[in-house]
Amino acid sequence: MANKFYNKKNHLIKTFLSVFLIIIMLFSWGCGNDKANSSKNVDPITAENAANSFHTFTSSLLQSELNSNTISLHFTAISPSAVGIDNYELSIGHYSMEAMKAAYAKIKEYQTQLSQISYDALSDEDKLTYDIINWYFSHQINPEEFPYFEEPLTKTIGLQSQLPIIFSEYRFRNEKDINDYLQLLSLIPTYFDEIIAYEQEKSAAGMFMASFSAERVITSIEAFLVDTENHYLISSFNERLEEIPSLSDEQKSSYIDQNKQVLNDCVFSSYRKLCDAITAIKDTGTNTGGLCGLNNGAAYYEKLLQHSIGTNKSTNELITMIDSKLSSDLNNLGSLLTSNTNLMENLNDLKLDITEPKDILDTLLVKMADDFPSAVNCTYNIKEINENLQSTLSPAFYIAPPIDSTDENTIYINPSYNNDSLTLFSTLAHEGFPGHMYQNLYTSSNQTDPVRSIFSFTGYSEGYATYAELFSYKYLNFDEELNQILALSSSITLAIYARLDLAIHYEGYNYNQTHDFLVKYGITDPKTTTEIYQSIIEQPGNYMCYYGGYLEFLELRDKAEELQKKNFSLKEFHNYILSVGDAPFEILEKYLQ
Repeated sequence: MANKFYNKKNHLIKTFLSVFLIIIMLFSWGCGNDKANSSKNVDPITAENAANSFHTFTSSLLQSELNSNTISLHFTAISPSAVGIDNYELSIGHYSMEAMKAAYAKIKEYQTQLSQISYDALSDEDKLTYDIINWYFSHQINPEEFPYFEEPLTKTIGLQSQLPIIFSEYRFRNEKDINDYLQLLSLIPTYFDEIIAYEQEKSAAGMFMASFSAERVITSIEAFLVDTENHYLISSFNERLEEIPSLSDEQKSSYIDQNKQVLNDCVFSSYRKLCDAITAIKDTGTNTGGLCGLNNGAAYYEKLLQHSIGTNKSTNELITMIDSKLSSDLNNLGSLLTSNTNLMENLNDLKLDITEPKDILDTLLVKMADDFPSAVNCTYNIKEINENLQSTLSPAFYIAPPIDSTDENTIYINPSYNNDSLTLFSTLAHEGFPGHMYQNLYTSSNQTDPVRSIFSFTGYSEGYATYAELFSYKYLNFDEELNQILALSSSITLAIYARLDLAIHYEGYNYNQTHDFLVKYGITDPKTTTEIYQSIIEQPGNYMCYYGGYLEFLELRDKAEELQKKNFSLKEFHNYILSVGDAPFEILEKYLQ
């Protein structure tokens, strides 16, 4: 259900790593909705019974979901007892149509249990959690209605690309973690066999990916298998062993040998098998365009957008929203450039005085203080993506800490994308302050019900980080007009790709139409068109989570200003959206009242 990796998308190819999300909740602005406040008139005994029933339900839900995936459990809590789990069986889950149908049936069962709890008798905080859970359950996509639409393998955000990073970040806090880790690696052959069977079923059903997408997946697998003798899953394992000082040299040597053995026998061999399997069926795909080229594809795309963004807007409403914003930004950019012809020349010479990641984050943290609530103290690590994986992973991503710690924050930077100071600045604003890391830590500091940690809405998390990134341009030490131009240019670029997401998957744009659309905005290189077109086909709705979520936050801010009028405070608004945390925008608006 959840996701704990957050991404920075660059202005050409934007990607999202999804694995787990850790965000808990509390809201700080008053709840004016009558239903939300109705518990104030409820009999105390009735309210207590409702609260007990609800907390029993959420605890059971949390434990059930985390018990089914040891990796999720490990990244969610340093101590499993923090989420009520004392014993667990090792598992990395399953991937098959049967597993999807079973998961959907389980969600419907959860929703039935939830509906039996008296909503009106709950506290305001519990009502917020109830609303979020119920919305999430209600917007799940039925795999029987849309069979084989889900795709686990893509060049950048596919499972084959995510798993190595997940395992390289699997912390060793004690010796049990080491043994769990090695056993989890040994489960990969069975897991990959399930994925292979699923892809073969997709092929037989006429739902397999386009041949160019298959080639890109194969490329990512081949990149992972480069130099297995000196692989980063070997070096990172050895480094993590040093985090347990009680291990003797003999124990370390034994674990090092075990890791190499399981990598060769289970991991590398599974990747080779997956590569061979995809190669064998790579030309069996029947659709080389967007989702609307498949039977019922446009309907699936609309449901996918609503679920991942956390919106109730129709696809046509999203198209109108983006067209309006794109037109407005273009007009504003044109006005700035025509009013001062020297601005364009100045853009070519812009450089930051600070270039080190930590210095940039420190600067952002100081400058954001007037606009955002005080940040939570934290420690973090900044790492570079392994050289062999830079071509197949995103420009950057943030890995959130467990709910019972704030000290395990990690930001990965891809040097092949962040090759100038301005790009690095926007990347760190997105991933660090005031983006993902800040948002995650601030929200988590208001923790109430841990069940919120297993629910994620990409439109909220990535929409907020995009909002924070574009907002942060005001903190640059350039003239105000130059800062505005940079922010507008970035927004326009994001809008173009989000609009193409809709055009390709909902309106049926082919390559030529995509190229013609990009030419209007000065993007004329056919190779660039090809890369954008193929990336969007492989990752439907991905751009929309970033830009659609960003526009939802702007719309929410406008409504807050309308409600508060002269009393509106930007800092209080930011406090509100951060305190509520990861939620659908309909619910963020409901409690905004």
